[in-house]
Order: sequence, then structure tokens, then C-alpha cells
Amino acid sequence: MYVVSVAEMRAAEAAAAAAGITEDALQARAGAAVAEVAQRLCPSGNVVVLAGVGNNGRDGWVAARNLAAAGRQVRLYLAPRHALSEAELAAFLAVGGAVLVHTGEETAATLRAWLAEAALAIDALLGIGARGAARPPLSDLIALLNAAAADRRLRVLAVDVPSGIDADTGAVPGEAVRADATVVLGGVKRGLLRFPAAALAGVLYAGDIGLPPGVLASCPVQVLDRAAVRAEVPRRPPEAHKGTFGRVLVAGGCAAYYGAPYLAGAAAARAGCGLVAFAAAPALQAVLASLLPEATYVPLPEGAPDRQAETAAEAVIKALDSAQVLLIGPGLGRSEGAREFTRRVLLERAARRPDLPVVVDADALYFLAQEQALWDRLGAGLILTPHHGEMARLTGEAPSAIAAEPWEVARAAAARWGQVVVLKGPFTAIGTPDERAWVLARPNPALATGGTGDVLAGTIAGLLAQGLSPLAAARVGVYVHAAAAEAVLADAQRDLLLASDLLPALARVLGELRLERGDTRPAGWAPWAGRL
Repeated sequence: MYVVSVAEMRAAEAAAAAAGITEDALQARAGAAVAEVAQRLCPSGNVVVLAGVGNNGRDGWVAARNLAAAGRQVRLYLAPRHALSEAELAAFLAVGGAVLVHTGEETAATLRAWLAEAALAIDALLGIGARGAARPPLSDLIALLNAAAADRRLRVLAVDVPSGIDADTGAVPGEAVRADATVVLGGVKRGLLRFPAAALAGVLYAGDIGLPPGVLASCPVQVLDRAAVRAEVPRRPPEAHKGTFGRVLVAGGCAAYYGAPYLAGAAAARAGCGLVAFAAAPALQAVLASLLPEATYVPLPEGAPDRQAETAAEAVIKALDSAQVLLIGPGLGRSEGAREFTRRVLLERAARRPDLPVVVDADALYFLAQEQALWDRLGAGLILTPHHGEMARLTGEAPSAIAAEPWEVARAAAARWGQVVVLKGPFTAIGTPDERAWVLARPNPALATGGTGDVLAGTIAGLLAQGLSPLAAARVGVYVHAAAAEAVLADAQRDLLLASDLLPALARVLGELRLERGDTRPAGWAPWAGRL
């Protein structure tokens, strides 16, 4: 699904009309999509639909009619000047629905009573064309809905956007619905991926409204979705050996940061690479060996890379010949020795192994920000994984500007540098040199803790080692990392995690994706008794 502005969505609808798709047909598909998500989100209990003027209200009416036809008890509360005809209201009443038009406090009291008995409320009051603060009586109805949801376990599902937000800017100028979920119709509106509106949208669900194929293809930004990622997950052929799945060389760690290279290397292993090698001085090697006994080592002199940067760099450069991926930066430190080490390794890789993919993370990004002249000498095949602060150093842009629209920042930077860029944040974005971008529309504050970025960098490196392209590895890595966090939280019934909690969940998510694709059989599909 594409990320669109209101103008782009209007143009797509106009293109649909030109192709002979009527507005009624689009609304029928939209309402059906809302009803389907409503059934999934809340399969039982009463439903109240709040419908306003325009297309959004009509989408809500279609959803209400479909739910009532499916046997749900549905009550339709209409704002003044609603767009429904007497015949349409009669059709809804004919399938067992109840209707009330807002006239003032008396009908608002009835709405309170309806919401008190409901399991789900569907917000179809205001659509993507709304601008400025909602005015009475709509603002009053929004406040009433929010109060009802806060007082009891009432779920709220928004149609396309929560009423009261700006669909382009993400601004919330007045009263706005706090939704548990939003059914996105046709394309994800930019405002849903911008704060503060993003905090009100809840979980986003895709709603297909039947637009002509390719009508949004000129939009450069897409949402990263499970189906696309599933197709790119590396296969595990039965004839494989550890060499089949590649070797990741991790260059990172210093006296202050022993954990970062471990998290990155362990993530690469959990993501399925065949071998992990740490470039490590003796003290770091002793720690890593106790944490990840499966790893191998490129020995560095004691104190490297802070001291003896040249010798350490030569050891790593030599080891590049037997690696399929280099991951450089996690916990490397910011000493002058680490800077020279990073510079030499990256330049020698470009000269000797330009085919070798490199994940550049953490402190290696800090040094690149200081040496802008290096960009033209690094060659292609890099994946850069900055967070907002690191991207601010790399680009000179304010962190607030980066946070406002990270997908645009990522694709512009990727085009400028000629590399794949993974811009980490609440809405992690992947930019490509051809100015396309993908954004993960699943913010998770549990990932805002030390070490999760190292896990992401290692996951991407492990996928690269198995033969994925830089773009495919970035897309799969970002999605699997986020899904692993959700799996950990769901299993533990909590909202906090440690970066190390993600490690076993990475393999679980990848296994689930391969299972969904049909690569493997479910565990226990055949009895052990009698098997050879």
C-alpha cells in the first residue's frame, strides 16, 4: 500500500472514475473493508457507528449495513446534514439496524446509552478533507466518544483517519478521536505516519477499495507489509551447509561497549547466517566467547582499535576475503584510533572487495559524518542504519525535520549517497538510490532501549550473508525486527523488553514467514514413530 497525500488520493479516485468505477462502487468496497476489520477486531457485541457528512459518513453507513446483515446489533448515529437518503436509511432499517439523527443534548444522551452497551464504536464522522479544528456538534460527539472509550472497555475503529486530525500534516488542532485501530482506505494518508496524529490512529489495517491497478504507482513511498517481506525471506534448502548461508564479519566493540558487537553478531546468527566472526582484541574476545560460543574470531592486538589502528585494520582487511558481509560500527567507540580504523577498512574494502556488502552502523556513522569527502570513495553496496540523531549529523538537518517525514529524508539521502539507507525511529524508513522508500507503519516504544539498533544491524547483515540484495535485506530485516519485538511483548504480556530478548524471536518470525510461504511443514506434522 502506498503512502499518499490527500491530493494524490483525490487524483486516484478521479482516475478510478475515468476508468468507469463509480463512487458507489468505491464506497461499497470501502464499507465492506471496514466491516471486515470490525468483525476481526471485535467479533461479538453491539456496534455503534457514528457517521458524518460526505464520503466518510457513507463508508460508515455501508459498514453498518453489512454488519447488521451479518447478524450484529448495529446502531447508526448520524450527524446533522448527513448525506444519506431516505431509501438508504430504509435499507439499513430493513436488515435490523437502528438509526438516530443528532438534534442536541437529548439525542446525545441516547448516544451515551448506546455506547455504554456497545463493544465497538466505528468513527466515520470526518474524513480526509477536514481542515482545522472540529466544530460543534462534531467536536462534542468526538469528546463524548472518547469519554465513553476511556470509561470502559469500548474499542474504537476509525474509517480512513480518526476524526479531527489533519490527514496531510498529522496536526491535531482540536478534539480528535482516539482510535484503537484505523482502516486505511486506498492509501495510507501521510498524517497517519506523523505525530501527534499517529498516536491517535492505533493499529493500521489495509482496506482495498478497488482502485485501478497502478493508479498510485507514481507515488514513491510504500508501506512495508508482511506479504512483500514474506516473498523475500531467504530459503533454507535441505542440501545446504554452513557455507551456503555465508559468513558475517563484525568489526566493533571497545572497552566501554562490549555488548554491542555481541548483540549484532548474535542477531546475524539468529537471522540465519552460517558463520559469525568477530574482529576482537583478547579482552573482548574472552567476553564474546562466553556469550556466543558458536562464533569465530579475527584476532586483533590488545587495545585495538583505539590503539594500533593500522594493525587492526590490516587484520580486518585480510579477513574480508573470506567474508560475505562486513558489519562495522557497533560499540566501536569514538577515539581517533577507531576513526582511522574505520576509514582504512572502508576504503580498502572499496578497493579490494567492492562486491562485499557492508552494514555501516553506530560509531562508524559518526566518523562518516565527520569525513564527508569519503562518500565518493566508498563504492556501492552499503547499508547505512542511522537513528534520527545520527542522520542529523550526517545531513546537517534538524532532528525535528527528520522526525516529521523520515521516509522523505531517507530516500533523499539514499539518492545523494547512492546507498540503501535504513533510518531508524518510530516509523523506520528505508530509502533507495532511485528515490523510492518504504516505511514501517508499526511504532513500538518498547524498542526505544539500548542495543535494539545493534540487533537490527546484525539482522540485516545475517540476511545479506544469505544472498539477499541490500534492499531486500533491509526490508526483511526491518520487518522481522519489529515483528520479533511484538512477539516478545505478546508472549510476556508486558510492554517493555531488553534488546537481548529479541534474539530468539528473530528466528521464530523468520520461521513463521517461511511456513506461511509453504517452505516447511509445521512442527509435529508427522509422527516420529517409524521414521528413518
